[in-house]
Amino acid sequence: QDSYSTTGGAGWIGVGQAGHGDVRRAPWLDFGRGVAHVGHWMYAVALDPFDADRAYYGTGQTIWACTNLRVAARGEPTRWVVHAVGIEETVPLALASPERGAHVLAGTGDISGFTVFDPADVTENPPLRSPTFKDTTGIDFAAQRPELVVRVGSRGWDRERDHDTGAYSLDGGRTWHAFGAYPDPQAREGHVAVSADGETWVWAPRALRPHVSRDASRSFHPCGGLPASPCRVLSDRVTPSLFYAFACDGSAVFVSHDAGESFERARSELPRGPFASACAVFGPCGYVVAASGARVV
Repeated sequence: QDSYSTTGGAGWIGVGQAGHGDVRRAPWLDFGRGVAHVGHWMYAVALDPFDADRAYYGTGQTIWACTNLRVAARGEPTRWVVHAVGIEETVPLALASPERGAHVLAGTGDISGFTVFDPADVTENPPLRSPTFKDTTGIDFAAQRPELVVRVGSRGWDRERDHDTGAYSLDGGRTWHAFGAYPDPQAREGHVAVSADGETWVWAPRALRPHVSRDASRSFHPCGGLPASPCRVLSDRVTPSLFYAFACDGSAVFVSHDAGESFERARSELPRGPFASACAVFGPCGYVVAASGARVV
């Protein structure tokens, strides 16, 4: 509870939770509830010595500013506005950029993520909600149908409401639908890959073998030929039947020519060192750029 005193600390009046938080500059801060959470982890407060109505405070979410602080003494609600445009205490966990539609599909820690349609206008960058994840760890789109987007992650903050860990969009990331089924009741997080035509989704959940769906998540079954150890999966951007899997420990590369049904170990090997990330290149078939702990290959 954020409080305000006009008596040198002898008495206090609530001004934070009792006030109104305006999140139009950062609409994700209502976490899908329709009402802003005005912050936690308060680490700094600044009062304007020349204007008793003006105050700022920083939190683990953003910086809030007030210009009518003294109304609290009359029992009226203060108004707090986001004053940290483009700044958030979060971590990008998954990024994708289709050839058309959204500029960036961003999966983040703690606040699910965003679909960025206009970097200059926050109102055009809808949060990844309904379902809302806590962390979005994997996101991908169909190269030939970029309006189809799939994301995976962890259950959201509201455990009663936010129980889904997979979702797909048919309008480029503006609205979402929860997966129809899951490979396992514990399936969550990991990475996801969508075929170029959007007909096949391969999900490598955390602590589970990769699974494939050919019916828009109504069912999943295990991919053949992959080890039990963690893998990063990705799809070719040209050929719908072509998928790749990189062992996260950098020990092997696997290729599927039958839309994720089965994989076989590729002849090429990664340099020594843990595998970091990879992406398939638009245009040429079979062209992948991978970053390992040793170098980019």
